[in-house]
Amino acid sequence: MYKWILSILLILILLLPAAAQAQSTQSLSELEIDLWPEYDSPGVLVIYRMTLSAETALPVDMSVRIPTTAGEPFAVAARQTEGTLFNLVFTRAVSGEWASIDFTATSSEIQIEYYDDTLQRTGEKRNFAFTMSGDYNIGNLLIQVQQPLDASDMRISPSFGAGTTGGDGLVYYNREVGRVNAGQQVEVSFEYTKSTETFSAQSLTVQPSGEIPEDGGGNFPVNNVVWLLFGLLGVGLIVGGVLWYRQSGRQPARAANPRRRSRGAARKDQPVMSEDDGIYCHQCGKRAQPGDRFCRSCGTTLRIV
Repeated sequence: MYKWILSILLILILLLPAAAQAQSTQSLSELEIDLWPEYDSPGVLVIYRMTLSAETALPVDMSVRIPTTAGEPFAVAARQTEGTLFNLVFTRAVSGEWASIDFTATSSEIQIEYYDDTLQRTGEKRNFAFTMSGDYNIGNLLIQVQQPLDASDMRISPSFGAGTTGGDGLVYYNREVGRVNAGQQVEVSFEYTKSTETFSAQSLTVQPSGEIPEDGGGNFPVNNVVWLLFGLLGVGLIVGGVLWYRQSGRQPARAANPRRRSRGAARKDQPVMSEDDGIYCHQCGKRAQPGDRFCRSCGTTLRIV
């Protein structure tokens, strides 16, 4: 019995390194971290844009740590192939200064957003310190810091170099850290001066995501609508004209027969006039000319006295 238990323990000991190695192979090919202070709140909006490595089999369970002081993340989402973000179900477990955000990734691109309210204010001075927990191996780490609206004297440590103005009019500072191993923490701190309480998002205007094609799929141009209306109107006029023509062609024939029958029947009961008084057709009542033997209107043989 002792040898049997010892054999099981030996097998488990041999399997533990393999399990640990399998877990460590889960990695990120790229991670971009955006730090946007006073963007739409008094704190700092932190955005993780994660791209899983090509070897990752989906779906996969993941866990990312964020500061406990941040509370619940604002969003945990997966980006679909068409570019749309869909929210993922997650759980939050607190352990000291870190809170683990656990979720199942359904695509290779994951986005996590949270607000960090530890931005310090001393008069017009602002300062903030950020630490990345280092949960996975990262092939390439990129960090971006957005300079708030109306801010000046921006200083970032380590240095991010000169900032560039984006399409939204705000200044951005970018740093490519490169490869980062699991367990390796990355720290960034910055300070700046800001005399107003205006958030950066308040200065942004809504911009179209791209040019709208004049005759693209899914759109129905106004010109097509106009021609369609003209076409329907033309068809209606043609159909209406045909119906009117058919009705107008039949109505006189139907109306004439009763009049002839009634007028002819009335004249059958009346005495036939002599040639001196004038000759009238006993069928349709049309007056005949002297010497006529047949009615010039209906062709009936005239009754001449």
